[in-house]
Amino acid sequence: MAGGETARGLARIAICTTLMCPGHRDADRVHVSFAAILLESGVLMLTKKGKYGLKAMVDLAQLQPGETAFITEIALRNNLPKKFLDTIMLELRNAGFLRSKKGPGGGYALARPASEIRVGQVIRTLDGPLAPIRCASRTAYEMCDDCSDPENCHVRRSMIVVRDAVANILDNMTLAQFAASEKDAADVVLAPLRSEAG
Repeated sequence: MAGGETARGLARIAICTTLMCPGHRDADRVHVSFAAILLESGVLMLTKKGKYGLKAMVDLAQLQPGETAFITEIALRNNLPKKFLDTIMLELRNAGFLRSKKGPGGGYALARPASEIRVGQVIRTLDGPLAPIRCASRTAYEMCDDCSDPENCHVRRSMIVVRDAVANILDNMTLAQFAASEKDAADVVLAPLRSEAG
């Protein structure tokens, strides 16, 4: 992102993080605004794999208890490529997020309640670390080739702040919250930014 876009992205995250503080009147609603804050800002860039996986998880989260869905159904409902979705669903199943059953009445379902699945876990499974750059990652740290002093690197320090803010949002958001209607929560968070823009 360009400097101005980066600043706006970080501002959005800061607002979201502040509103999510315990006791804030809109804390629960703001959790649901993840897509409006992180994806719109460009601070978190999901791959197609991550995006399609989240869409499939949301689809399954909206099923009634005991219901299952075939990959073809999920793909059609969400306009996703079935072949790619096959691979994604297998990966999510192997990670313990989904269960599958063959034959009549078969298909995919969540392996546990949507309220027990964290969005951050799903994204890490499909897309890897949440940090914008590897040197800021807690789980997959790699020192940059052009850096001789990572502890005092200003870029790394800034990206660690971004990583912590992103992780705070995603690791505290359940799939149930993510699957809920996002419009009201997004309005709560973005209203101050829109008013500033005039």
